[in-house]
Amino acid sequence: MPTLKLQMEKYRTELGDFEQHTSAEVLKNIQFAIAQPDSVAIFAILPQHNLNQFAVSDIRLLKHKIAEKADLEQAAVSTYMIVESSVKIIFSNSKCTCTRTVTPPALQKSGSRSHMRQMRPSVSLLSSSASECSRLAEDGLPVIACSQVKVHQHKVIMNGDSAVICKAQFLSLSCAAKYIHPELSKCSKWQVEDFERGCKLLQNIRHPNIVLPFGICYDESVVGPILIMELMDLNLKDFLEKSHQSPLPLHSQLDLCSDVAQGLEYLHSNNIIHSNLNATNVLVKGGRAKIGGVTSLQLVCLVSHLAVEFYNEDIDCFSFGVLALHVVTRKMPQPLTKILEPEDATINEVTRYKISLDKVDDNHPMRQLTVDCLNDVSFQRPSAGELCKRLSEMSKSAGYRKSQMADLLSTKLVNLQIKFTQNAIHKNEQEQRKLLEQLQKKDEEKREAEMKMEVDRENMQNTITMLTLHNKDLEGKVAAASKELDDKKTEVNKISADEAEKTATMLAKIKDLETEKAGYKERAEEADSGLARYLSQQH
Repeated sequence: MPTLKLQMEKYRTELGDFEQHTSAEVLKNIQFAIAQPDSVAIFAILPQHNLNQFAVSDIRLLKHKIAEKADLEQAAVSTYMIVESSVKIIFSNSKCTCTRTVTPPALQKSGSRSHMRQMRPSVSLLSSSASECSRLAEDGLPVIACSQVKVHQHKVIMNGDSAVICKAQFLSLSCAAKYIHPELSKCSKWQVEDFERGCKLLQNIRHPNIVLPFGICYDESVVGPILIMELMDLNLKDFLEKSHQSPLPLHSQLDLCSDVAQGLEYLHSNNIIHSNLNATNVLVKGGRAKIGGVTSLQLVCLVSHLAVEFYNEDIDCFSFGVLALHVVTRKMPQPLTKILEPEDATINEVTRYKISLDKVDDNHPMRQLTVDCLNDVSFQRPSAGELCKRLSEMSKSAGYRKSQMADLLSTKLVNLQIKFTQNAIHKNEQEQRKLLEQLQKKDEEKREAEMKMEVDRENMQNTITMLTLHNKDLEGKVAAASKELDDKKTEVNKISADEAEKTATMLAKIKDLETEKAGYKERAEEADSGLARYLSQQH
């Protein structure tokens, strides 16, 4: 094959450099190469057989940058998965882990979802049990290092009789983890061995309608292996119960049944009998179905889904018929349970499921297919391949297209209603927001007015307090002044009384003096008179 150049310009230099250091014989067999965005390394897949089948020997590390100082040349291919038309490759070693998603040219052109085999690890990854890793690596099982997986045992998805499924984290990928029920693992060694054999069986199963296993890991808290697989939304039973459409649109019924039939055909082509096909073991994601529960090889299936014979591929086709009834009617099919008369003790399976079949319209395209699957004679039932073919023909019918169009229109109508409701809600929210803003504004104004009134009240109270204190001070001063005035009045009165007394005394003295003066005057007059008489006598 000619060498495929990388389409992205920025990787051309690295690819050219890689070509200079690679022999022409190797370049001749290169199907495609990928360059990591951080330019750490360039990987290539070298097909040995079919373009859609790869083994670990087909993958080479072609170049690595020394700057990273990560020993990527010793990296092991731990696993890969199919994502639509791309291959997701996970390289890992003791120092680093890198994940890249690439699209081979063959898949780009064909657009097919081909089945790919699991890559086997060339170097065993880190695990809690080195001996288990070594043994499982020899068996072709990819063992995932415990450090790369985080099992959330408290986030239980399903707690069954034999196994527990919980959420987990593998690198950056949300996934599911399945392990033997702790109580069962203590007392039933064959269940653990059976579960391990089922895990080994899954490693060679790669189909878009089979739940994808990533690998297994071991943990000291769990007996036996922990199967790491892709995380689905819910099982078909819950999907049918929770669906708001009653019944499901015809195209949805056919799509779900077609997905199960294709997965069943792949299992039968690999000589695998599911033996427990029912709505709890069919998982749904994005409206499409995948078969799960392939890990048990010896568990007995549900009685309602159990055929009259046991054990070949035809029992899965019988279970498919019961499953199709479940999808069409959205009710778990239940066989007749009434007590039969001796002459009627032998009845065929179609009669046994008469209650469920009566709920299916005679013109429904799935009715005859379901009846054929419930045939008592196992070899007269349609094979999985025939189921796929008949369902494919139904998918090309006008009824399928009409159902698809009706569902599309219904979806658009629902979307318009949702949009209209959202717009109305948005408008109401805007009006409510405006009203709320107005109320908030009024509340703020009210609070401001109340705060202002409170401030004014406090100021007034302070003023009153100050006036009261000032009044008390004035009253004190007035009282002091009054007292002082009274004291002065008293003093004045006392002074006046003293002065009056002094005046009276003085007046009395003056009077006495006047009296004495008058006496002196009289005496003087008498003296003068006497003197005059004396003088007159002298003369």
